[in-house]
Amino acid sequence: MKGIIHAHTREFSYDSKVSFQEIKEFCKKMGFSFVGLTEHSESMNKSKMKEFVKKCKKMSDKSVLFIPGLEFLTNEGYEVLGIGIKNFLQKSTLEETVKFIRKNKGVAILAHPCKYKKLPKNLDVDGIEILNFEYDGFFPCPKSLELLKELRKKNKNVFGFFGLDIHRKIHFRNNFIEIKCKMNEKKLVQNFKKGYFQNKNPFFSLSPQNNLNKISKIFCFFGCKVFSCLKGMGEVIFKILRKIKIIK
Repeated sequence: MKGIIHAHTREFSYDSKVSFQEIKEFCKKMGFSFVGLTEHSESMNKSKMKEFVKKCKKMSDKSVLFIPGLEFLTNEGYEVLGIGIKNFLQKSTLEETVKFIRKNKGVAILAHPCKYKKLPKNLDVDGIEILNFEYDGFFPCPKSLELLKELRKKNKNVFGFFGLDIHRKIHFRNNFIEIKCKMNEKKLVQNFKKGYFQNKNPFFSLSPQNNLNKISKIFCFFGCKVFSCLKGMGEVIFKILRKIKIIK
C-alpha cells in the first residue's frame, strides 16, 4: 500500500490552496491509499480540531484514508508533524509538543530539518523528514540524512520520512511511502513508529534507516543544489508576474 504524509488543506490551513477533494482525487490518480494530513496548528483551536477530525472521517472511504494530524509550531520556532492525533495543543516547547503527540498515540516527526540553522543537542523525536518536496524536490537533503545518522547513534527508533508538504497543486508529486499493512489508521501509525515502511520516488527507494551509499549521497547533494536554483528562479518569475498583474 502506498500513501503520503505532510499535506495541508485550504479548509483548515491558512496558507493552503488545495481542498480535501483535490487531494483525494490526486491520491486516487496516483494509487495512494492514505494521506497523513498535518494542518497548521496556528490555524486551529479545540472546536476546529473536532471539526477537522470529523471531516477526515467523512472524506475517508475504501479508496483513500485521511489520517488527522497537525504541524505544530513550537516556541523555539521548530515545526513538528504530529500524525494520527485528534486533540489540540496550544503553542508550547518542542519537548512538550513531542510529549503531547506521543501521549495522544501519534508519531512525532521533525519537519524539513534542512530549514533550521541550529537544532537542540538532545533532540528527541520519532522521526525526521529526510526529504520534503517543498524544500528538497525529489532528492533527500544531505544535511537531513546526516542528522538522521547522528540521531540513530543514540536511538535506533528514529526514522527518516519522505514528505510532500502539500499547499498547492505543484506539490502533487510522486514522493510517497510504501507500507505493508491493512488500511487502518492505528496500524499505519504503529508501522511508522516501528520503521516498517519504505520511502520511494522516481529516483530513490530509501529505507527509513537511511541506506544510501556515498555515490547516491553525492547525487543527492547536486540534485538538491539544482532544485534550489530552479526554485529560486521560479520564485523570481512568480513575483514579476504578480507585479505586472498577469497572475494574482
